[in-house]
Amino acid sequence: SSDIRLVAEKMIWWANKDPLPPLDPQAIKPILKALLDNTKDKNTVVRAYSDQAIVNLLKMRQGEEVFQSVSKILDVASLEVLSECNRRSLKKLASQADSTEQVDDTILT
Repeated sequence: SSDIRLVAEKMIWWANKDPLPPLDPQAIKPILKALLDNTKDKNTVVRAYSDQAIVNLLKMRQGEEVFQSVSKILDVASLEVLSECNRRSLKKLASQADSTEQVDDTILT
């Protein structure tokens, strides 16, 4: 359901906020693929949260290093979706300050 996707995306976003180091590209790959699927969801909030989570997961505010290393191990279809998302919204999001929103404690328990 959309609610579960939103909670998962919010947790991925929160768990990858700065100054935490990036995950290993092989660990990022399955998470990224799920988030990329959500970027095509009809629910605009799911799409927006997915984009925010991808920016944090790939540490795009710190540069392109993680983005490039993960791009090298993605299949062609996922790479195309990532490239399209990057053109559409990720670059713009990465150039903005991250949200200061806090995660609701009830989600963490």
